[in-house]
Amino acid sequence: MITPTWDLLLSFTLFVFIVFGIVVRKYKISTLLVALYIALAVSSEIGLELFRLIRKLGWGSDNTDLFTVKFFIFAFLGFLLFIEGEHITSAGDDGSSGLVQSVIGGLYGLLAGGIVITSIIHFMSAGDQVALIAKSPIAKTLDGLRIWFLVPFPFILAFSSLIKRFK
Repeated sequence: MITPTWDLLLSFTLFVFIVFGIVVRKYKISTLLVALYIALAVSSEIGLELFRLIRKLGWGSDNTDLFTVKFFIFAFLGFLLFIEGEHITSAGDDGSSGLVQSVIGGLYGLLAGGIVITSIIHFMSAGDQVALIAKSPIAKTLDGLRIWFLVPFPFILAFSSLIKRFK
């Protein structure tokens, strides 16, 4: 029997997002990336305020913590924006072959998985982050590469729009 570890969970998450990106291809996974960025920004900014409101109104249980509130906002908003974004994203052909679309989708899926994992690590308390990074080499690597997961997205958008303009 496989014992669940953080490395197994993180590896599985990255694998699922890569396969999802390959299956749905570039134009749909890019919608997920936009949704995840918006969800990350919103959950990071209003998570604490919503947590304070929940505590003030007495709605949460004693087990409700800031991580749970931020994670719920991130997951709910990311899923909702992805579903709604399907109506916005055009499924038009950008001239790439099916294989190229799948490879780019897989790379975008890796980026999406990294965003999800680094967001969840970011939502944890400082003590939980230190404990996770001490236990998991994958978490240590991803946390060290956090900037890599957050910076390339604007370049992907700019590069994609430049390619479309000069075709």
